[in-house]
Amino acid sequence: MAEKLNNSTIAIIPPFKVYILNDKAFVWDPDGLIVGSLVGTLPRFPMQNLYFGLPLTLMPEEVTLLLSKGQIIISLKFDARKTHTVPTNGQLDQFNRLRFEDEQRQENEYLQVRNEKSAKYRKEHEIKKESHASSSSTENPDITNTEIEQKYPTTKFSPIAHLPTTSDSFAWYNDNNGFTTIEQAATAKLWRWPNTEKDQHRFKVFSDLWERGYFITNGIKFGGDFLLYSGDPLRYHSQIIATIVDINRPVSALDIITFGRMGTITKKSQLLCSWNEKQNKAVYISFKWTGLD
Repeated sequence: MAEKLNNSTIAIIPPFKVYILNDKAFVWDPDGLIVGSLVGTLPRFPMQNLYFGLPLTLMPEEVTLLLSKGQIIISLKFDARKTHTVPTNGQLDQFNRLRFEDEQRQENEYLQVRNEKSAKYRKEHEIKKESHASSSSTENPDITNTEIEQKYPTTKFSPIAHLPTTSDSFAWYNDNNGFTTIEQAATAKLWRWPNTEKDQHRFKVFSDLWERGYFITNGIKFGGDFLLYSGDPLRYHSQIIATIVDINRPVSALDIITFGRMGTITKKSQLLCSWNEKQNKAVYISFKWTGLD
């Protein structure tokens, strides 16, 4: 997914893997380069809710948009019947061989570090011995192997603790249950959003705003449908609150006042968005409350 170009540049290579669980989309790879919203608990700071980690959850609009453009592969995360097959004898032999080689590598690294420390200890002792050359030999006996053994025991390398990891690295892990198109995902009943006319209009407006170059996040905390950013949300403040309204429903004066005041309080412009089915295009009306200090 990620290809290193130089010390400061990383090229992100699609498609990305997105997992579906209870009709919600999650990204577990940190190199996905999509906005989303982190919802995972930080392992070292579990008793707080200010900062979050992986997985990253996506809005339905993001999933459908990326899927329609071939940028992601969606898969059912926890379907063990499809993802885990019975390993063959050859696969088990290879797994055991690789595990043994890894244990040997770790043991050799440990012994190498131990020998380096032993050599350093001998050298330090020789320096101390030379600096006290005038002292009697009984007060400064030569260093013995026993001393080194006591300081750096030569017992067999302690058993390696195997920490549980994801099982997708196993040779018998089947990762062919992903879908790359909306039609495939809908046929498999894995992803069928948008499935109503309202959701379809919502998705078309989202896609149009995305095509215009906006970064888009959920706008519920500001009373809208989306928040629009002119750049990366980590570097820019949102400038626009986008609210989707039915093009056939009249917008009352009270609605305009409500939207205008909401934009003023949050210091943002209010954008009313509708989808014109006859003209097959999005219609926008932008306004903000003025005349207030």
